[in-house]
Amino acid sequence: MCRNLQETEITVHKSVFKNKYSTDSLLRGEITFRRFLNRLLCAAAALTVAVAVSSCSFSDVLYGALSGSESSGSTVVSPRADSSFGHKGQPSVQTEMITGSVSESSSSDDSDADAVLPAAADYFLKDADEKIRQCYLEIYAGLIGYNENIDITDGVIPSDLLDDLMTLIICTSPEMNQIGSSYSIVVDNDNYVRSLNVSYVKNQEEGGSQLAQLRSEAESICLQAEGLDDYEKLKYFHDRIILKCAYSDETENAYSAYGCLIEGKAVCEGYSKAMQILCERAGILCIPVLGESLDADGEGVPHMWNMVYLNGGWYNIDATWDDPISDLGNDYIRYDYFNISDEICSRDHIAEESVFMKYPQAASDEENYYVKSGLVVYDAASAYGVFESAAVKAIESHDRYVRVKCSSDEVYDWVYSEIFGGGSGNGSIFDILKSASEKTSPDISYASYSLIRNENTNTYTVILNQE
Repeated sequence: MCRNLQETEITVHKSVFKNKYSTDSLLRGEITFRRFLNRLLCAAAALTVAVAVSSCSFSDVLYGALSGSESSGSTVVSPRADSSFGHKGQPSVQTEMITGSVSESSSSDDSDADAVLPAAADYFLKDADEKIRQCYLEIYAGLIGYNENIDITDGVIPSDLLDDLMTLIICTSPEMNQIGSSYSIVVDNDNYVRSLNVSYVKNQEEGGSQLAQLRSEAESICLQAEGLDDYEKLKYFHDRIILKCAYSDETENAYSAYGCLIEGKAVCEGYSKAMQILCERAGILCIPVLGESLDADGEGVPHMWNMVYLNGGWYNIDATWDDPISDLGNDYIRYDYFNISDEICSRDHIAEESVFMKYPQAASDEENYYVKSGLVVYDAASAYGVFESAAVKAIESHDRYVRVKCSSDEVYDWVYSEIFGGGSGNGSIFDILKSASEKTSPDISYASYSLIRNENTNTYTVILNQE
C-alpha cells in the first residue's frame, strides 16, 4: 500500500522552503496507442515558490487530423471514433477499409533491408515472432526514409494492435523527430494492416541536418565519458542532461532528444530519448518506460522515464524528476531517481505495459547512487557517521549539497526527529556540520542550512548556507 505522504523542505533558522512530491504505486497496467495519444501533454508542476518536481505527459493539441468520410476508387476511408484527438508531435490515427488491392503508388521502397532494430526495440521484441519484427522494420525504415506511403507484410498486424506497435516504434526510436500529426492505415478484408500513409513536419533536408547535429553532440558527449565504467558513464549522461537542459515545452522539438541535447529545452519524452541515445552509443541497454506520475494535487499525469541494464541488473532512472524546477540555481542535481528499484519507483511512478512493451523487474539497489557512494543510513548507530562523511565529501568537492538516503521509512523518520530535531533546529545536524568543517575547512562555518526532504525515496538533501 502506497504511503500517502507529502515531502516537506525545511530551513532551520534562516531560509524556509516547502515542497511536496507525488506518491503512488507502480502498476503493471495496459496502455494502448490510442490512450497514449490522448494523454501526451508534458507538464512541470511548480509546487512551491522554491523547489518543484518536473512531472509530465505529452502534448494535448490537435494538428490537422483528418475528419469526415470520403471514397476513392474501391477504398472506403473511415476515420476512427477518436480521431478528433490529435497531439503535438504525435500522430492521430485513421483507418482505411480497403475492398480491393493497394494501388502501386502506395508502395514503399526496399530500404527496410538495411534497417536495424534500435537496441530498445530489439529488447522488447526479443521473443516476438519474426514477422512482427519485420513489420517493425518496414515501418521504421519507411519513417526514417521519409516515405509517405509505407507497405507492411500483410496478415501480421491486426488493426487493433497497430496502436501498440506504433507506440513501440515512436518510443524506441530516439533519433526520430520528423513524424507529422496524423497518419492513416489501409487494412484488408480480415482487418490486417497492409499499409500506412504518413505525414511529416520536417522535410528530409531539415530533418537530416538536425539528425547530424544530434549524432555529433551524442558522439561528443560519449567521447567525454570515454574511459569511465558503465556506472560512471550513466551518471555522466544523467548529469549532462540535467545541467544542460531546462524543463520546457516552449520549442517544437521539446518532445525529442534534439530538443534536450541541442536546444537545451525538453519535456520528459525528450529527456528519456536523450538518455536512450547516449546509452545506446555507450553500449548500455536502456529502454523507455511509459506510465504516469502524480502531480502536486495527487492527480496522475502521463510520464516517460527509462530503465537501464547495468552490471547484471535492471534499474529505473528518471532524469526529468532529478531535474526539479527550483530557485536553487543551475547546479542543483538530484540523484533520488538514479538507478532505483521498482519498490522505490512505485511510490510515485506507475508503469503501464502494452502487448509489445513488457518491462523487466528492477529488484536490486546495488547500482543506486546512494548505495554506491556509501551515503545510506541503515540504523541509528550509523546515522552520525554517514551524515558527517557526506558533509565532508560535499565540502571537499565544493558542493553545497549534502545528500543522504535512509534504508527504510522507520530510519527516515528517526533521522528527521533526531538529526534534524523534527524541524525545530535542536537536532545534531549543526554538530555534524561543525565536525565536518573542522576536518576540511576549519575557517568556514555554517550558521544555517536548508533541508529538502523526499519521503518517497527516503532521501534528505542539506543545502549548506556558508556564514
